[in-house]
Amino acid sequence: MGVSSSKITAEELQKLLEASKRKCVLYSNKKLNEIKNKKNEIINCLKQNNMALASAKMDNMLKDEDYVEIYKVLYSTIEIIKEKCTYIK
Repeated sequence: MGVSSSKITAEELQKLLEASKRKCVLYSNKKLNEIKNKKNEIINCLKQNNMALASAKMDNMLKDEDYVEIYKVLYSTIEIIKEKCTYIK
């Protein structure tokens, strides 16, 4: 959803913000599924006594958990901006 002019209406901004919120939820859910899969991979590595690979996968999983937190903060920020848009009209 693109906007061609430099000025957008409050309604257009709200639509863009709503689309951004949906993307935050989508990406967050995707990362949560990846984290679930990575936990299983880490367990398998530990069962095989492959500590180096388990450690690397754990670092990667922790980064993904940070992304989930970022998406939560971004979602909340978008909510606040969307609420403020009601006053712009």
